[in-house]
Amino acid sequence: MKKIINGNLYDTETSTLLYVDEMLSRKLFVTDYGNYFMVYKNGEITEKSEESAKEYLGQYDPDLYIDLWGNPEPEKNFDKYMNDLIDSLDKQCEQTIFEGIDVELSIGTEHFTCTYQDQINLTALSSKLVARAGEIEWHPADESQPCKYYSVEDMAKIMESLMAYKSYHITYFRDLRRYVRTFTKISDLENVWYGMAIPEEYKSEVLKNYESMMLQQQ
Repeated sequence: MKKIINGNLYDTETSTLLYVDEMLSRKLFVTDYGNYFMVYKNGEITEKSEESAKEYLGQYDPDLYIDLWGNPEPEKNFDKYMNDLIDSLDKQCEQTIFEGIDVELSIGTEHFTCTYQDQINLTALSSKLVARAGEIEWHPADESQPCKYYSVEDMAKIMESLMAYKSYHITYFRDLRRYVRTFTKISDLENVWYGMAIPEEYKSEVLKNYESMMLQQQ
């Protein structure tokens, strides 16, 4: 039994029988070229898309469906995917800030973390910087590091560098979030990562200024 439909040959003798519906007397076949078709009791042949074949076997023979195409993935909810992604980017921003940066001081280059405790300590030292008197002690949030004295000039540079570093990443994250929220497809969201380039039209003036300063410092 054979039939040509839309230029495709559907032949029961050269195709693979996938499923027999005894109750409704119909059979599902697939050709060697991956084209699906149904044969009815009266001999009528109709072509089937892969999606309709999947839907049919998913309803009548789930085990065969899994053998042919594997376990189906649950459909992703766009809004949930978007919210989860933004939460993840927020956490990556926070972690990046916590990791801190290297700062060039009069005594050499040192690394400073910028955790919440570090930020509290910097705020507490601001009054001493205003007074600009003597050396200023620094209490790192990292308990493995000893407390240390720095000159007023070096401490001012530490504070300025860490606060600029924090502000840059907060600004970058906010602009990245605005950009990501313009997406309408999960496939686009899947290509988003923290640190990716943001199109110029979604960059705030603040971010552009930070990027310009960073280029000048290179």
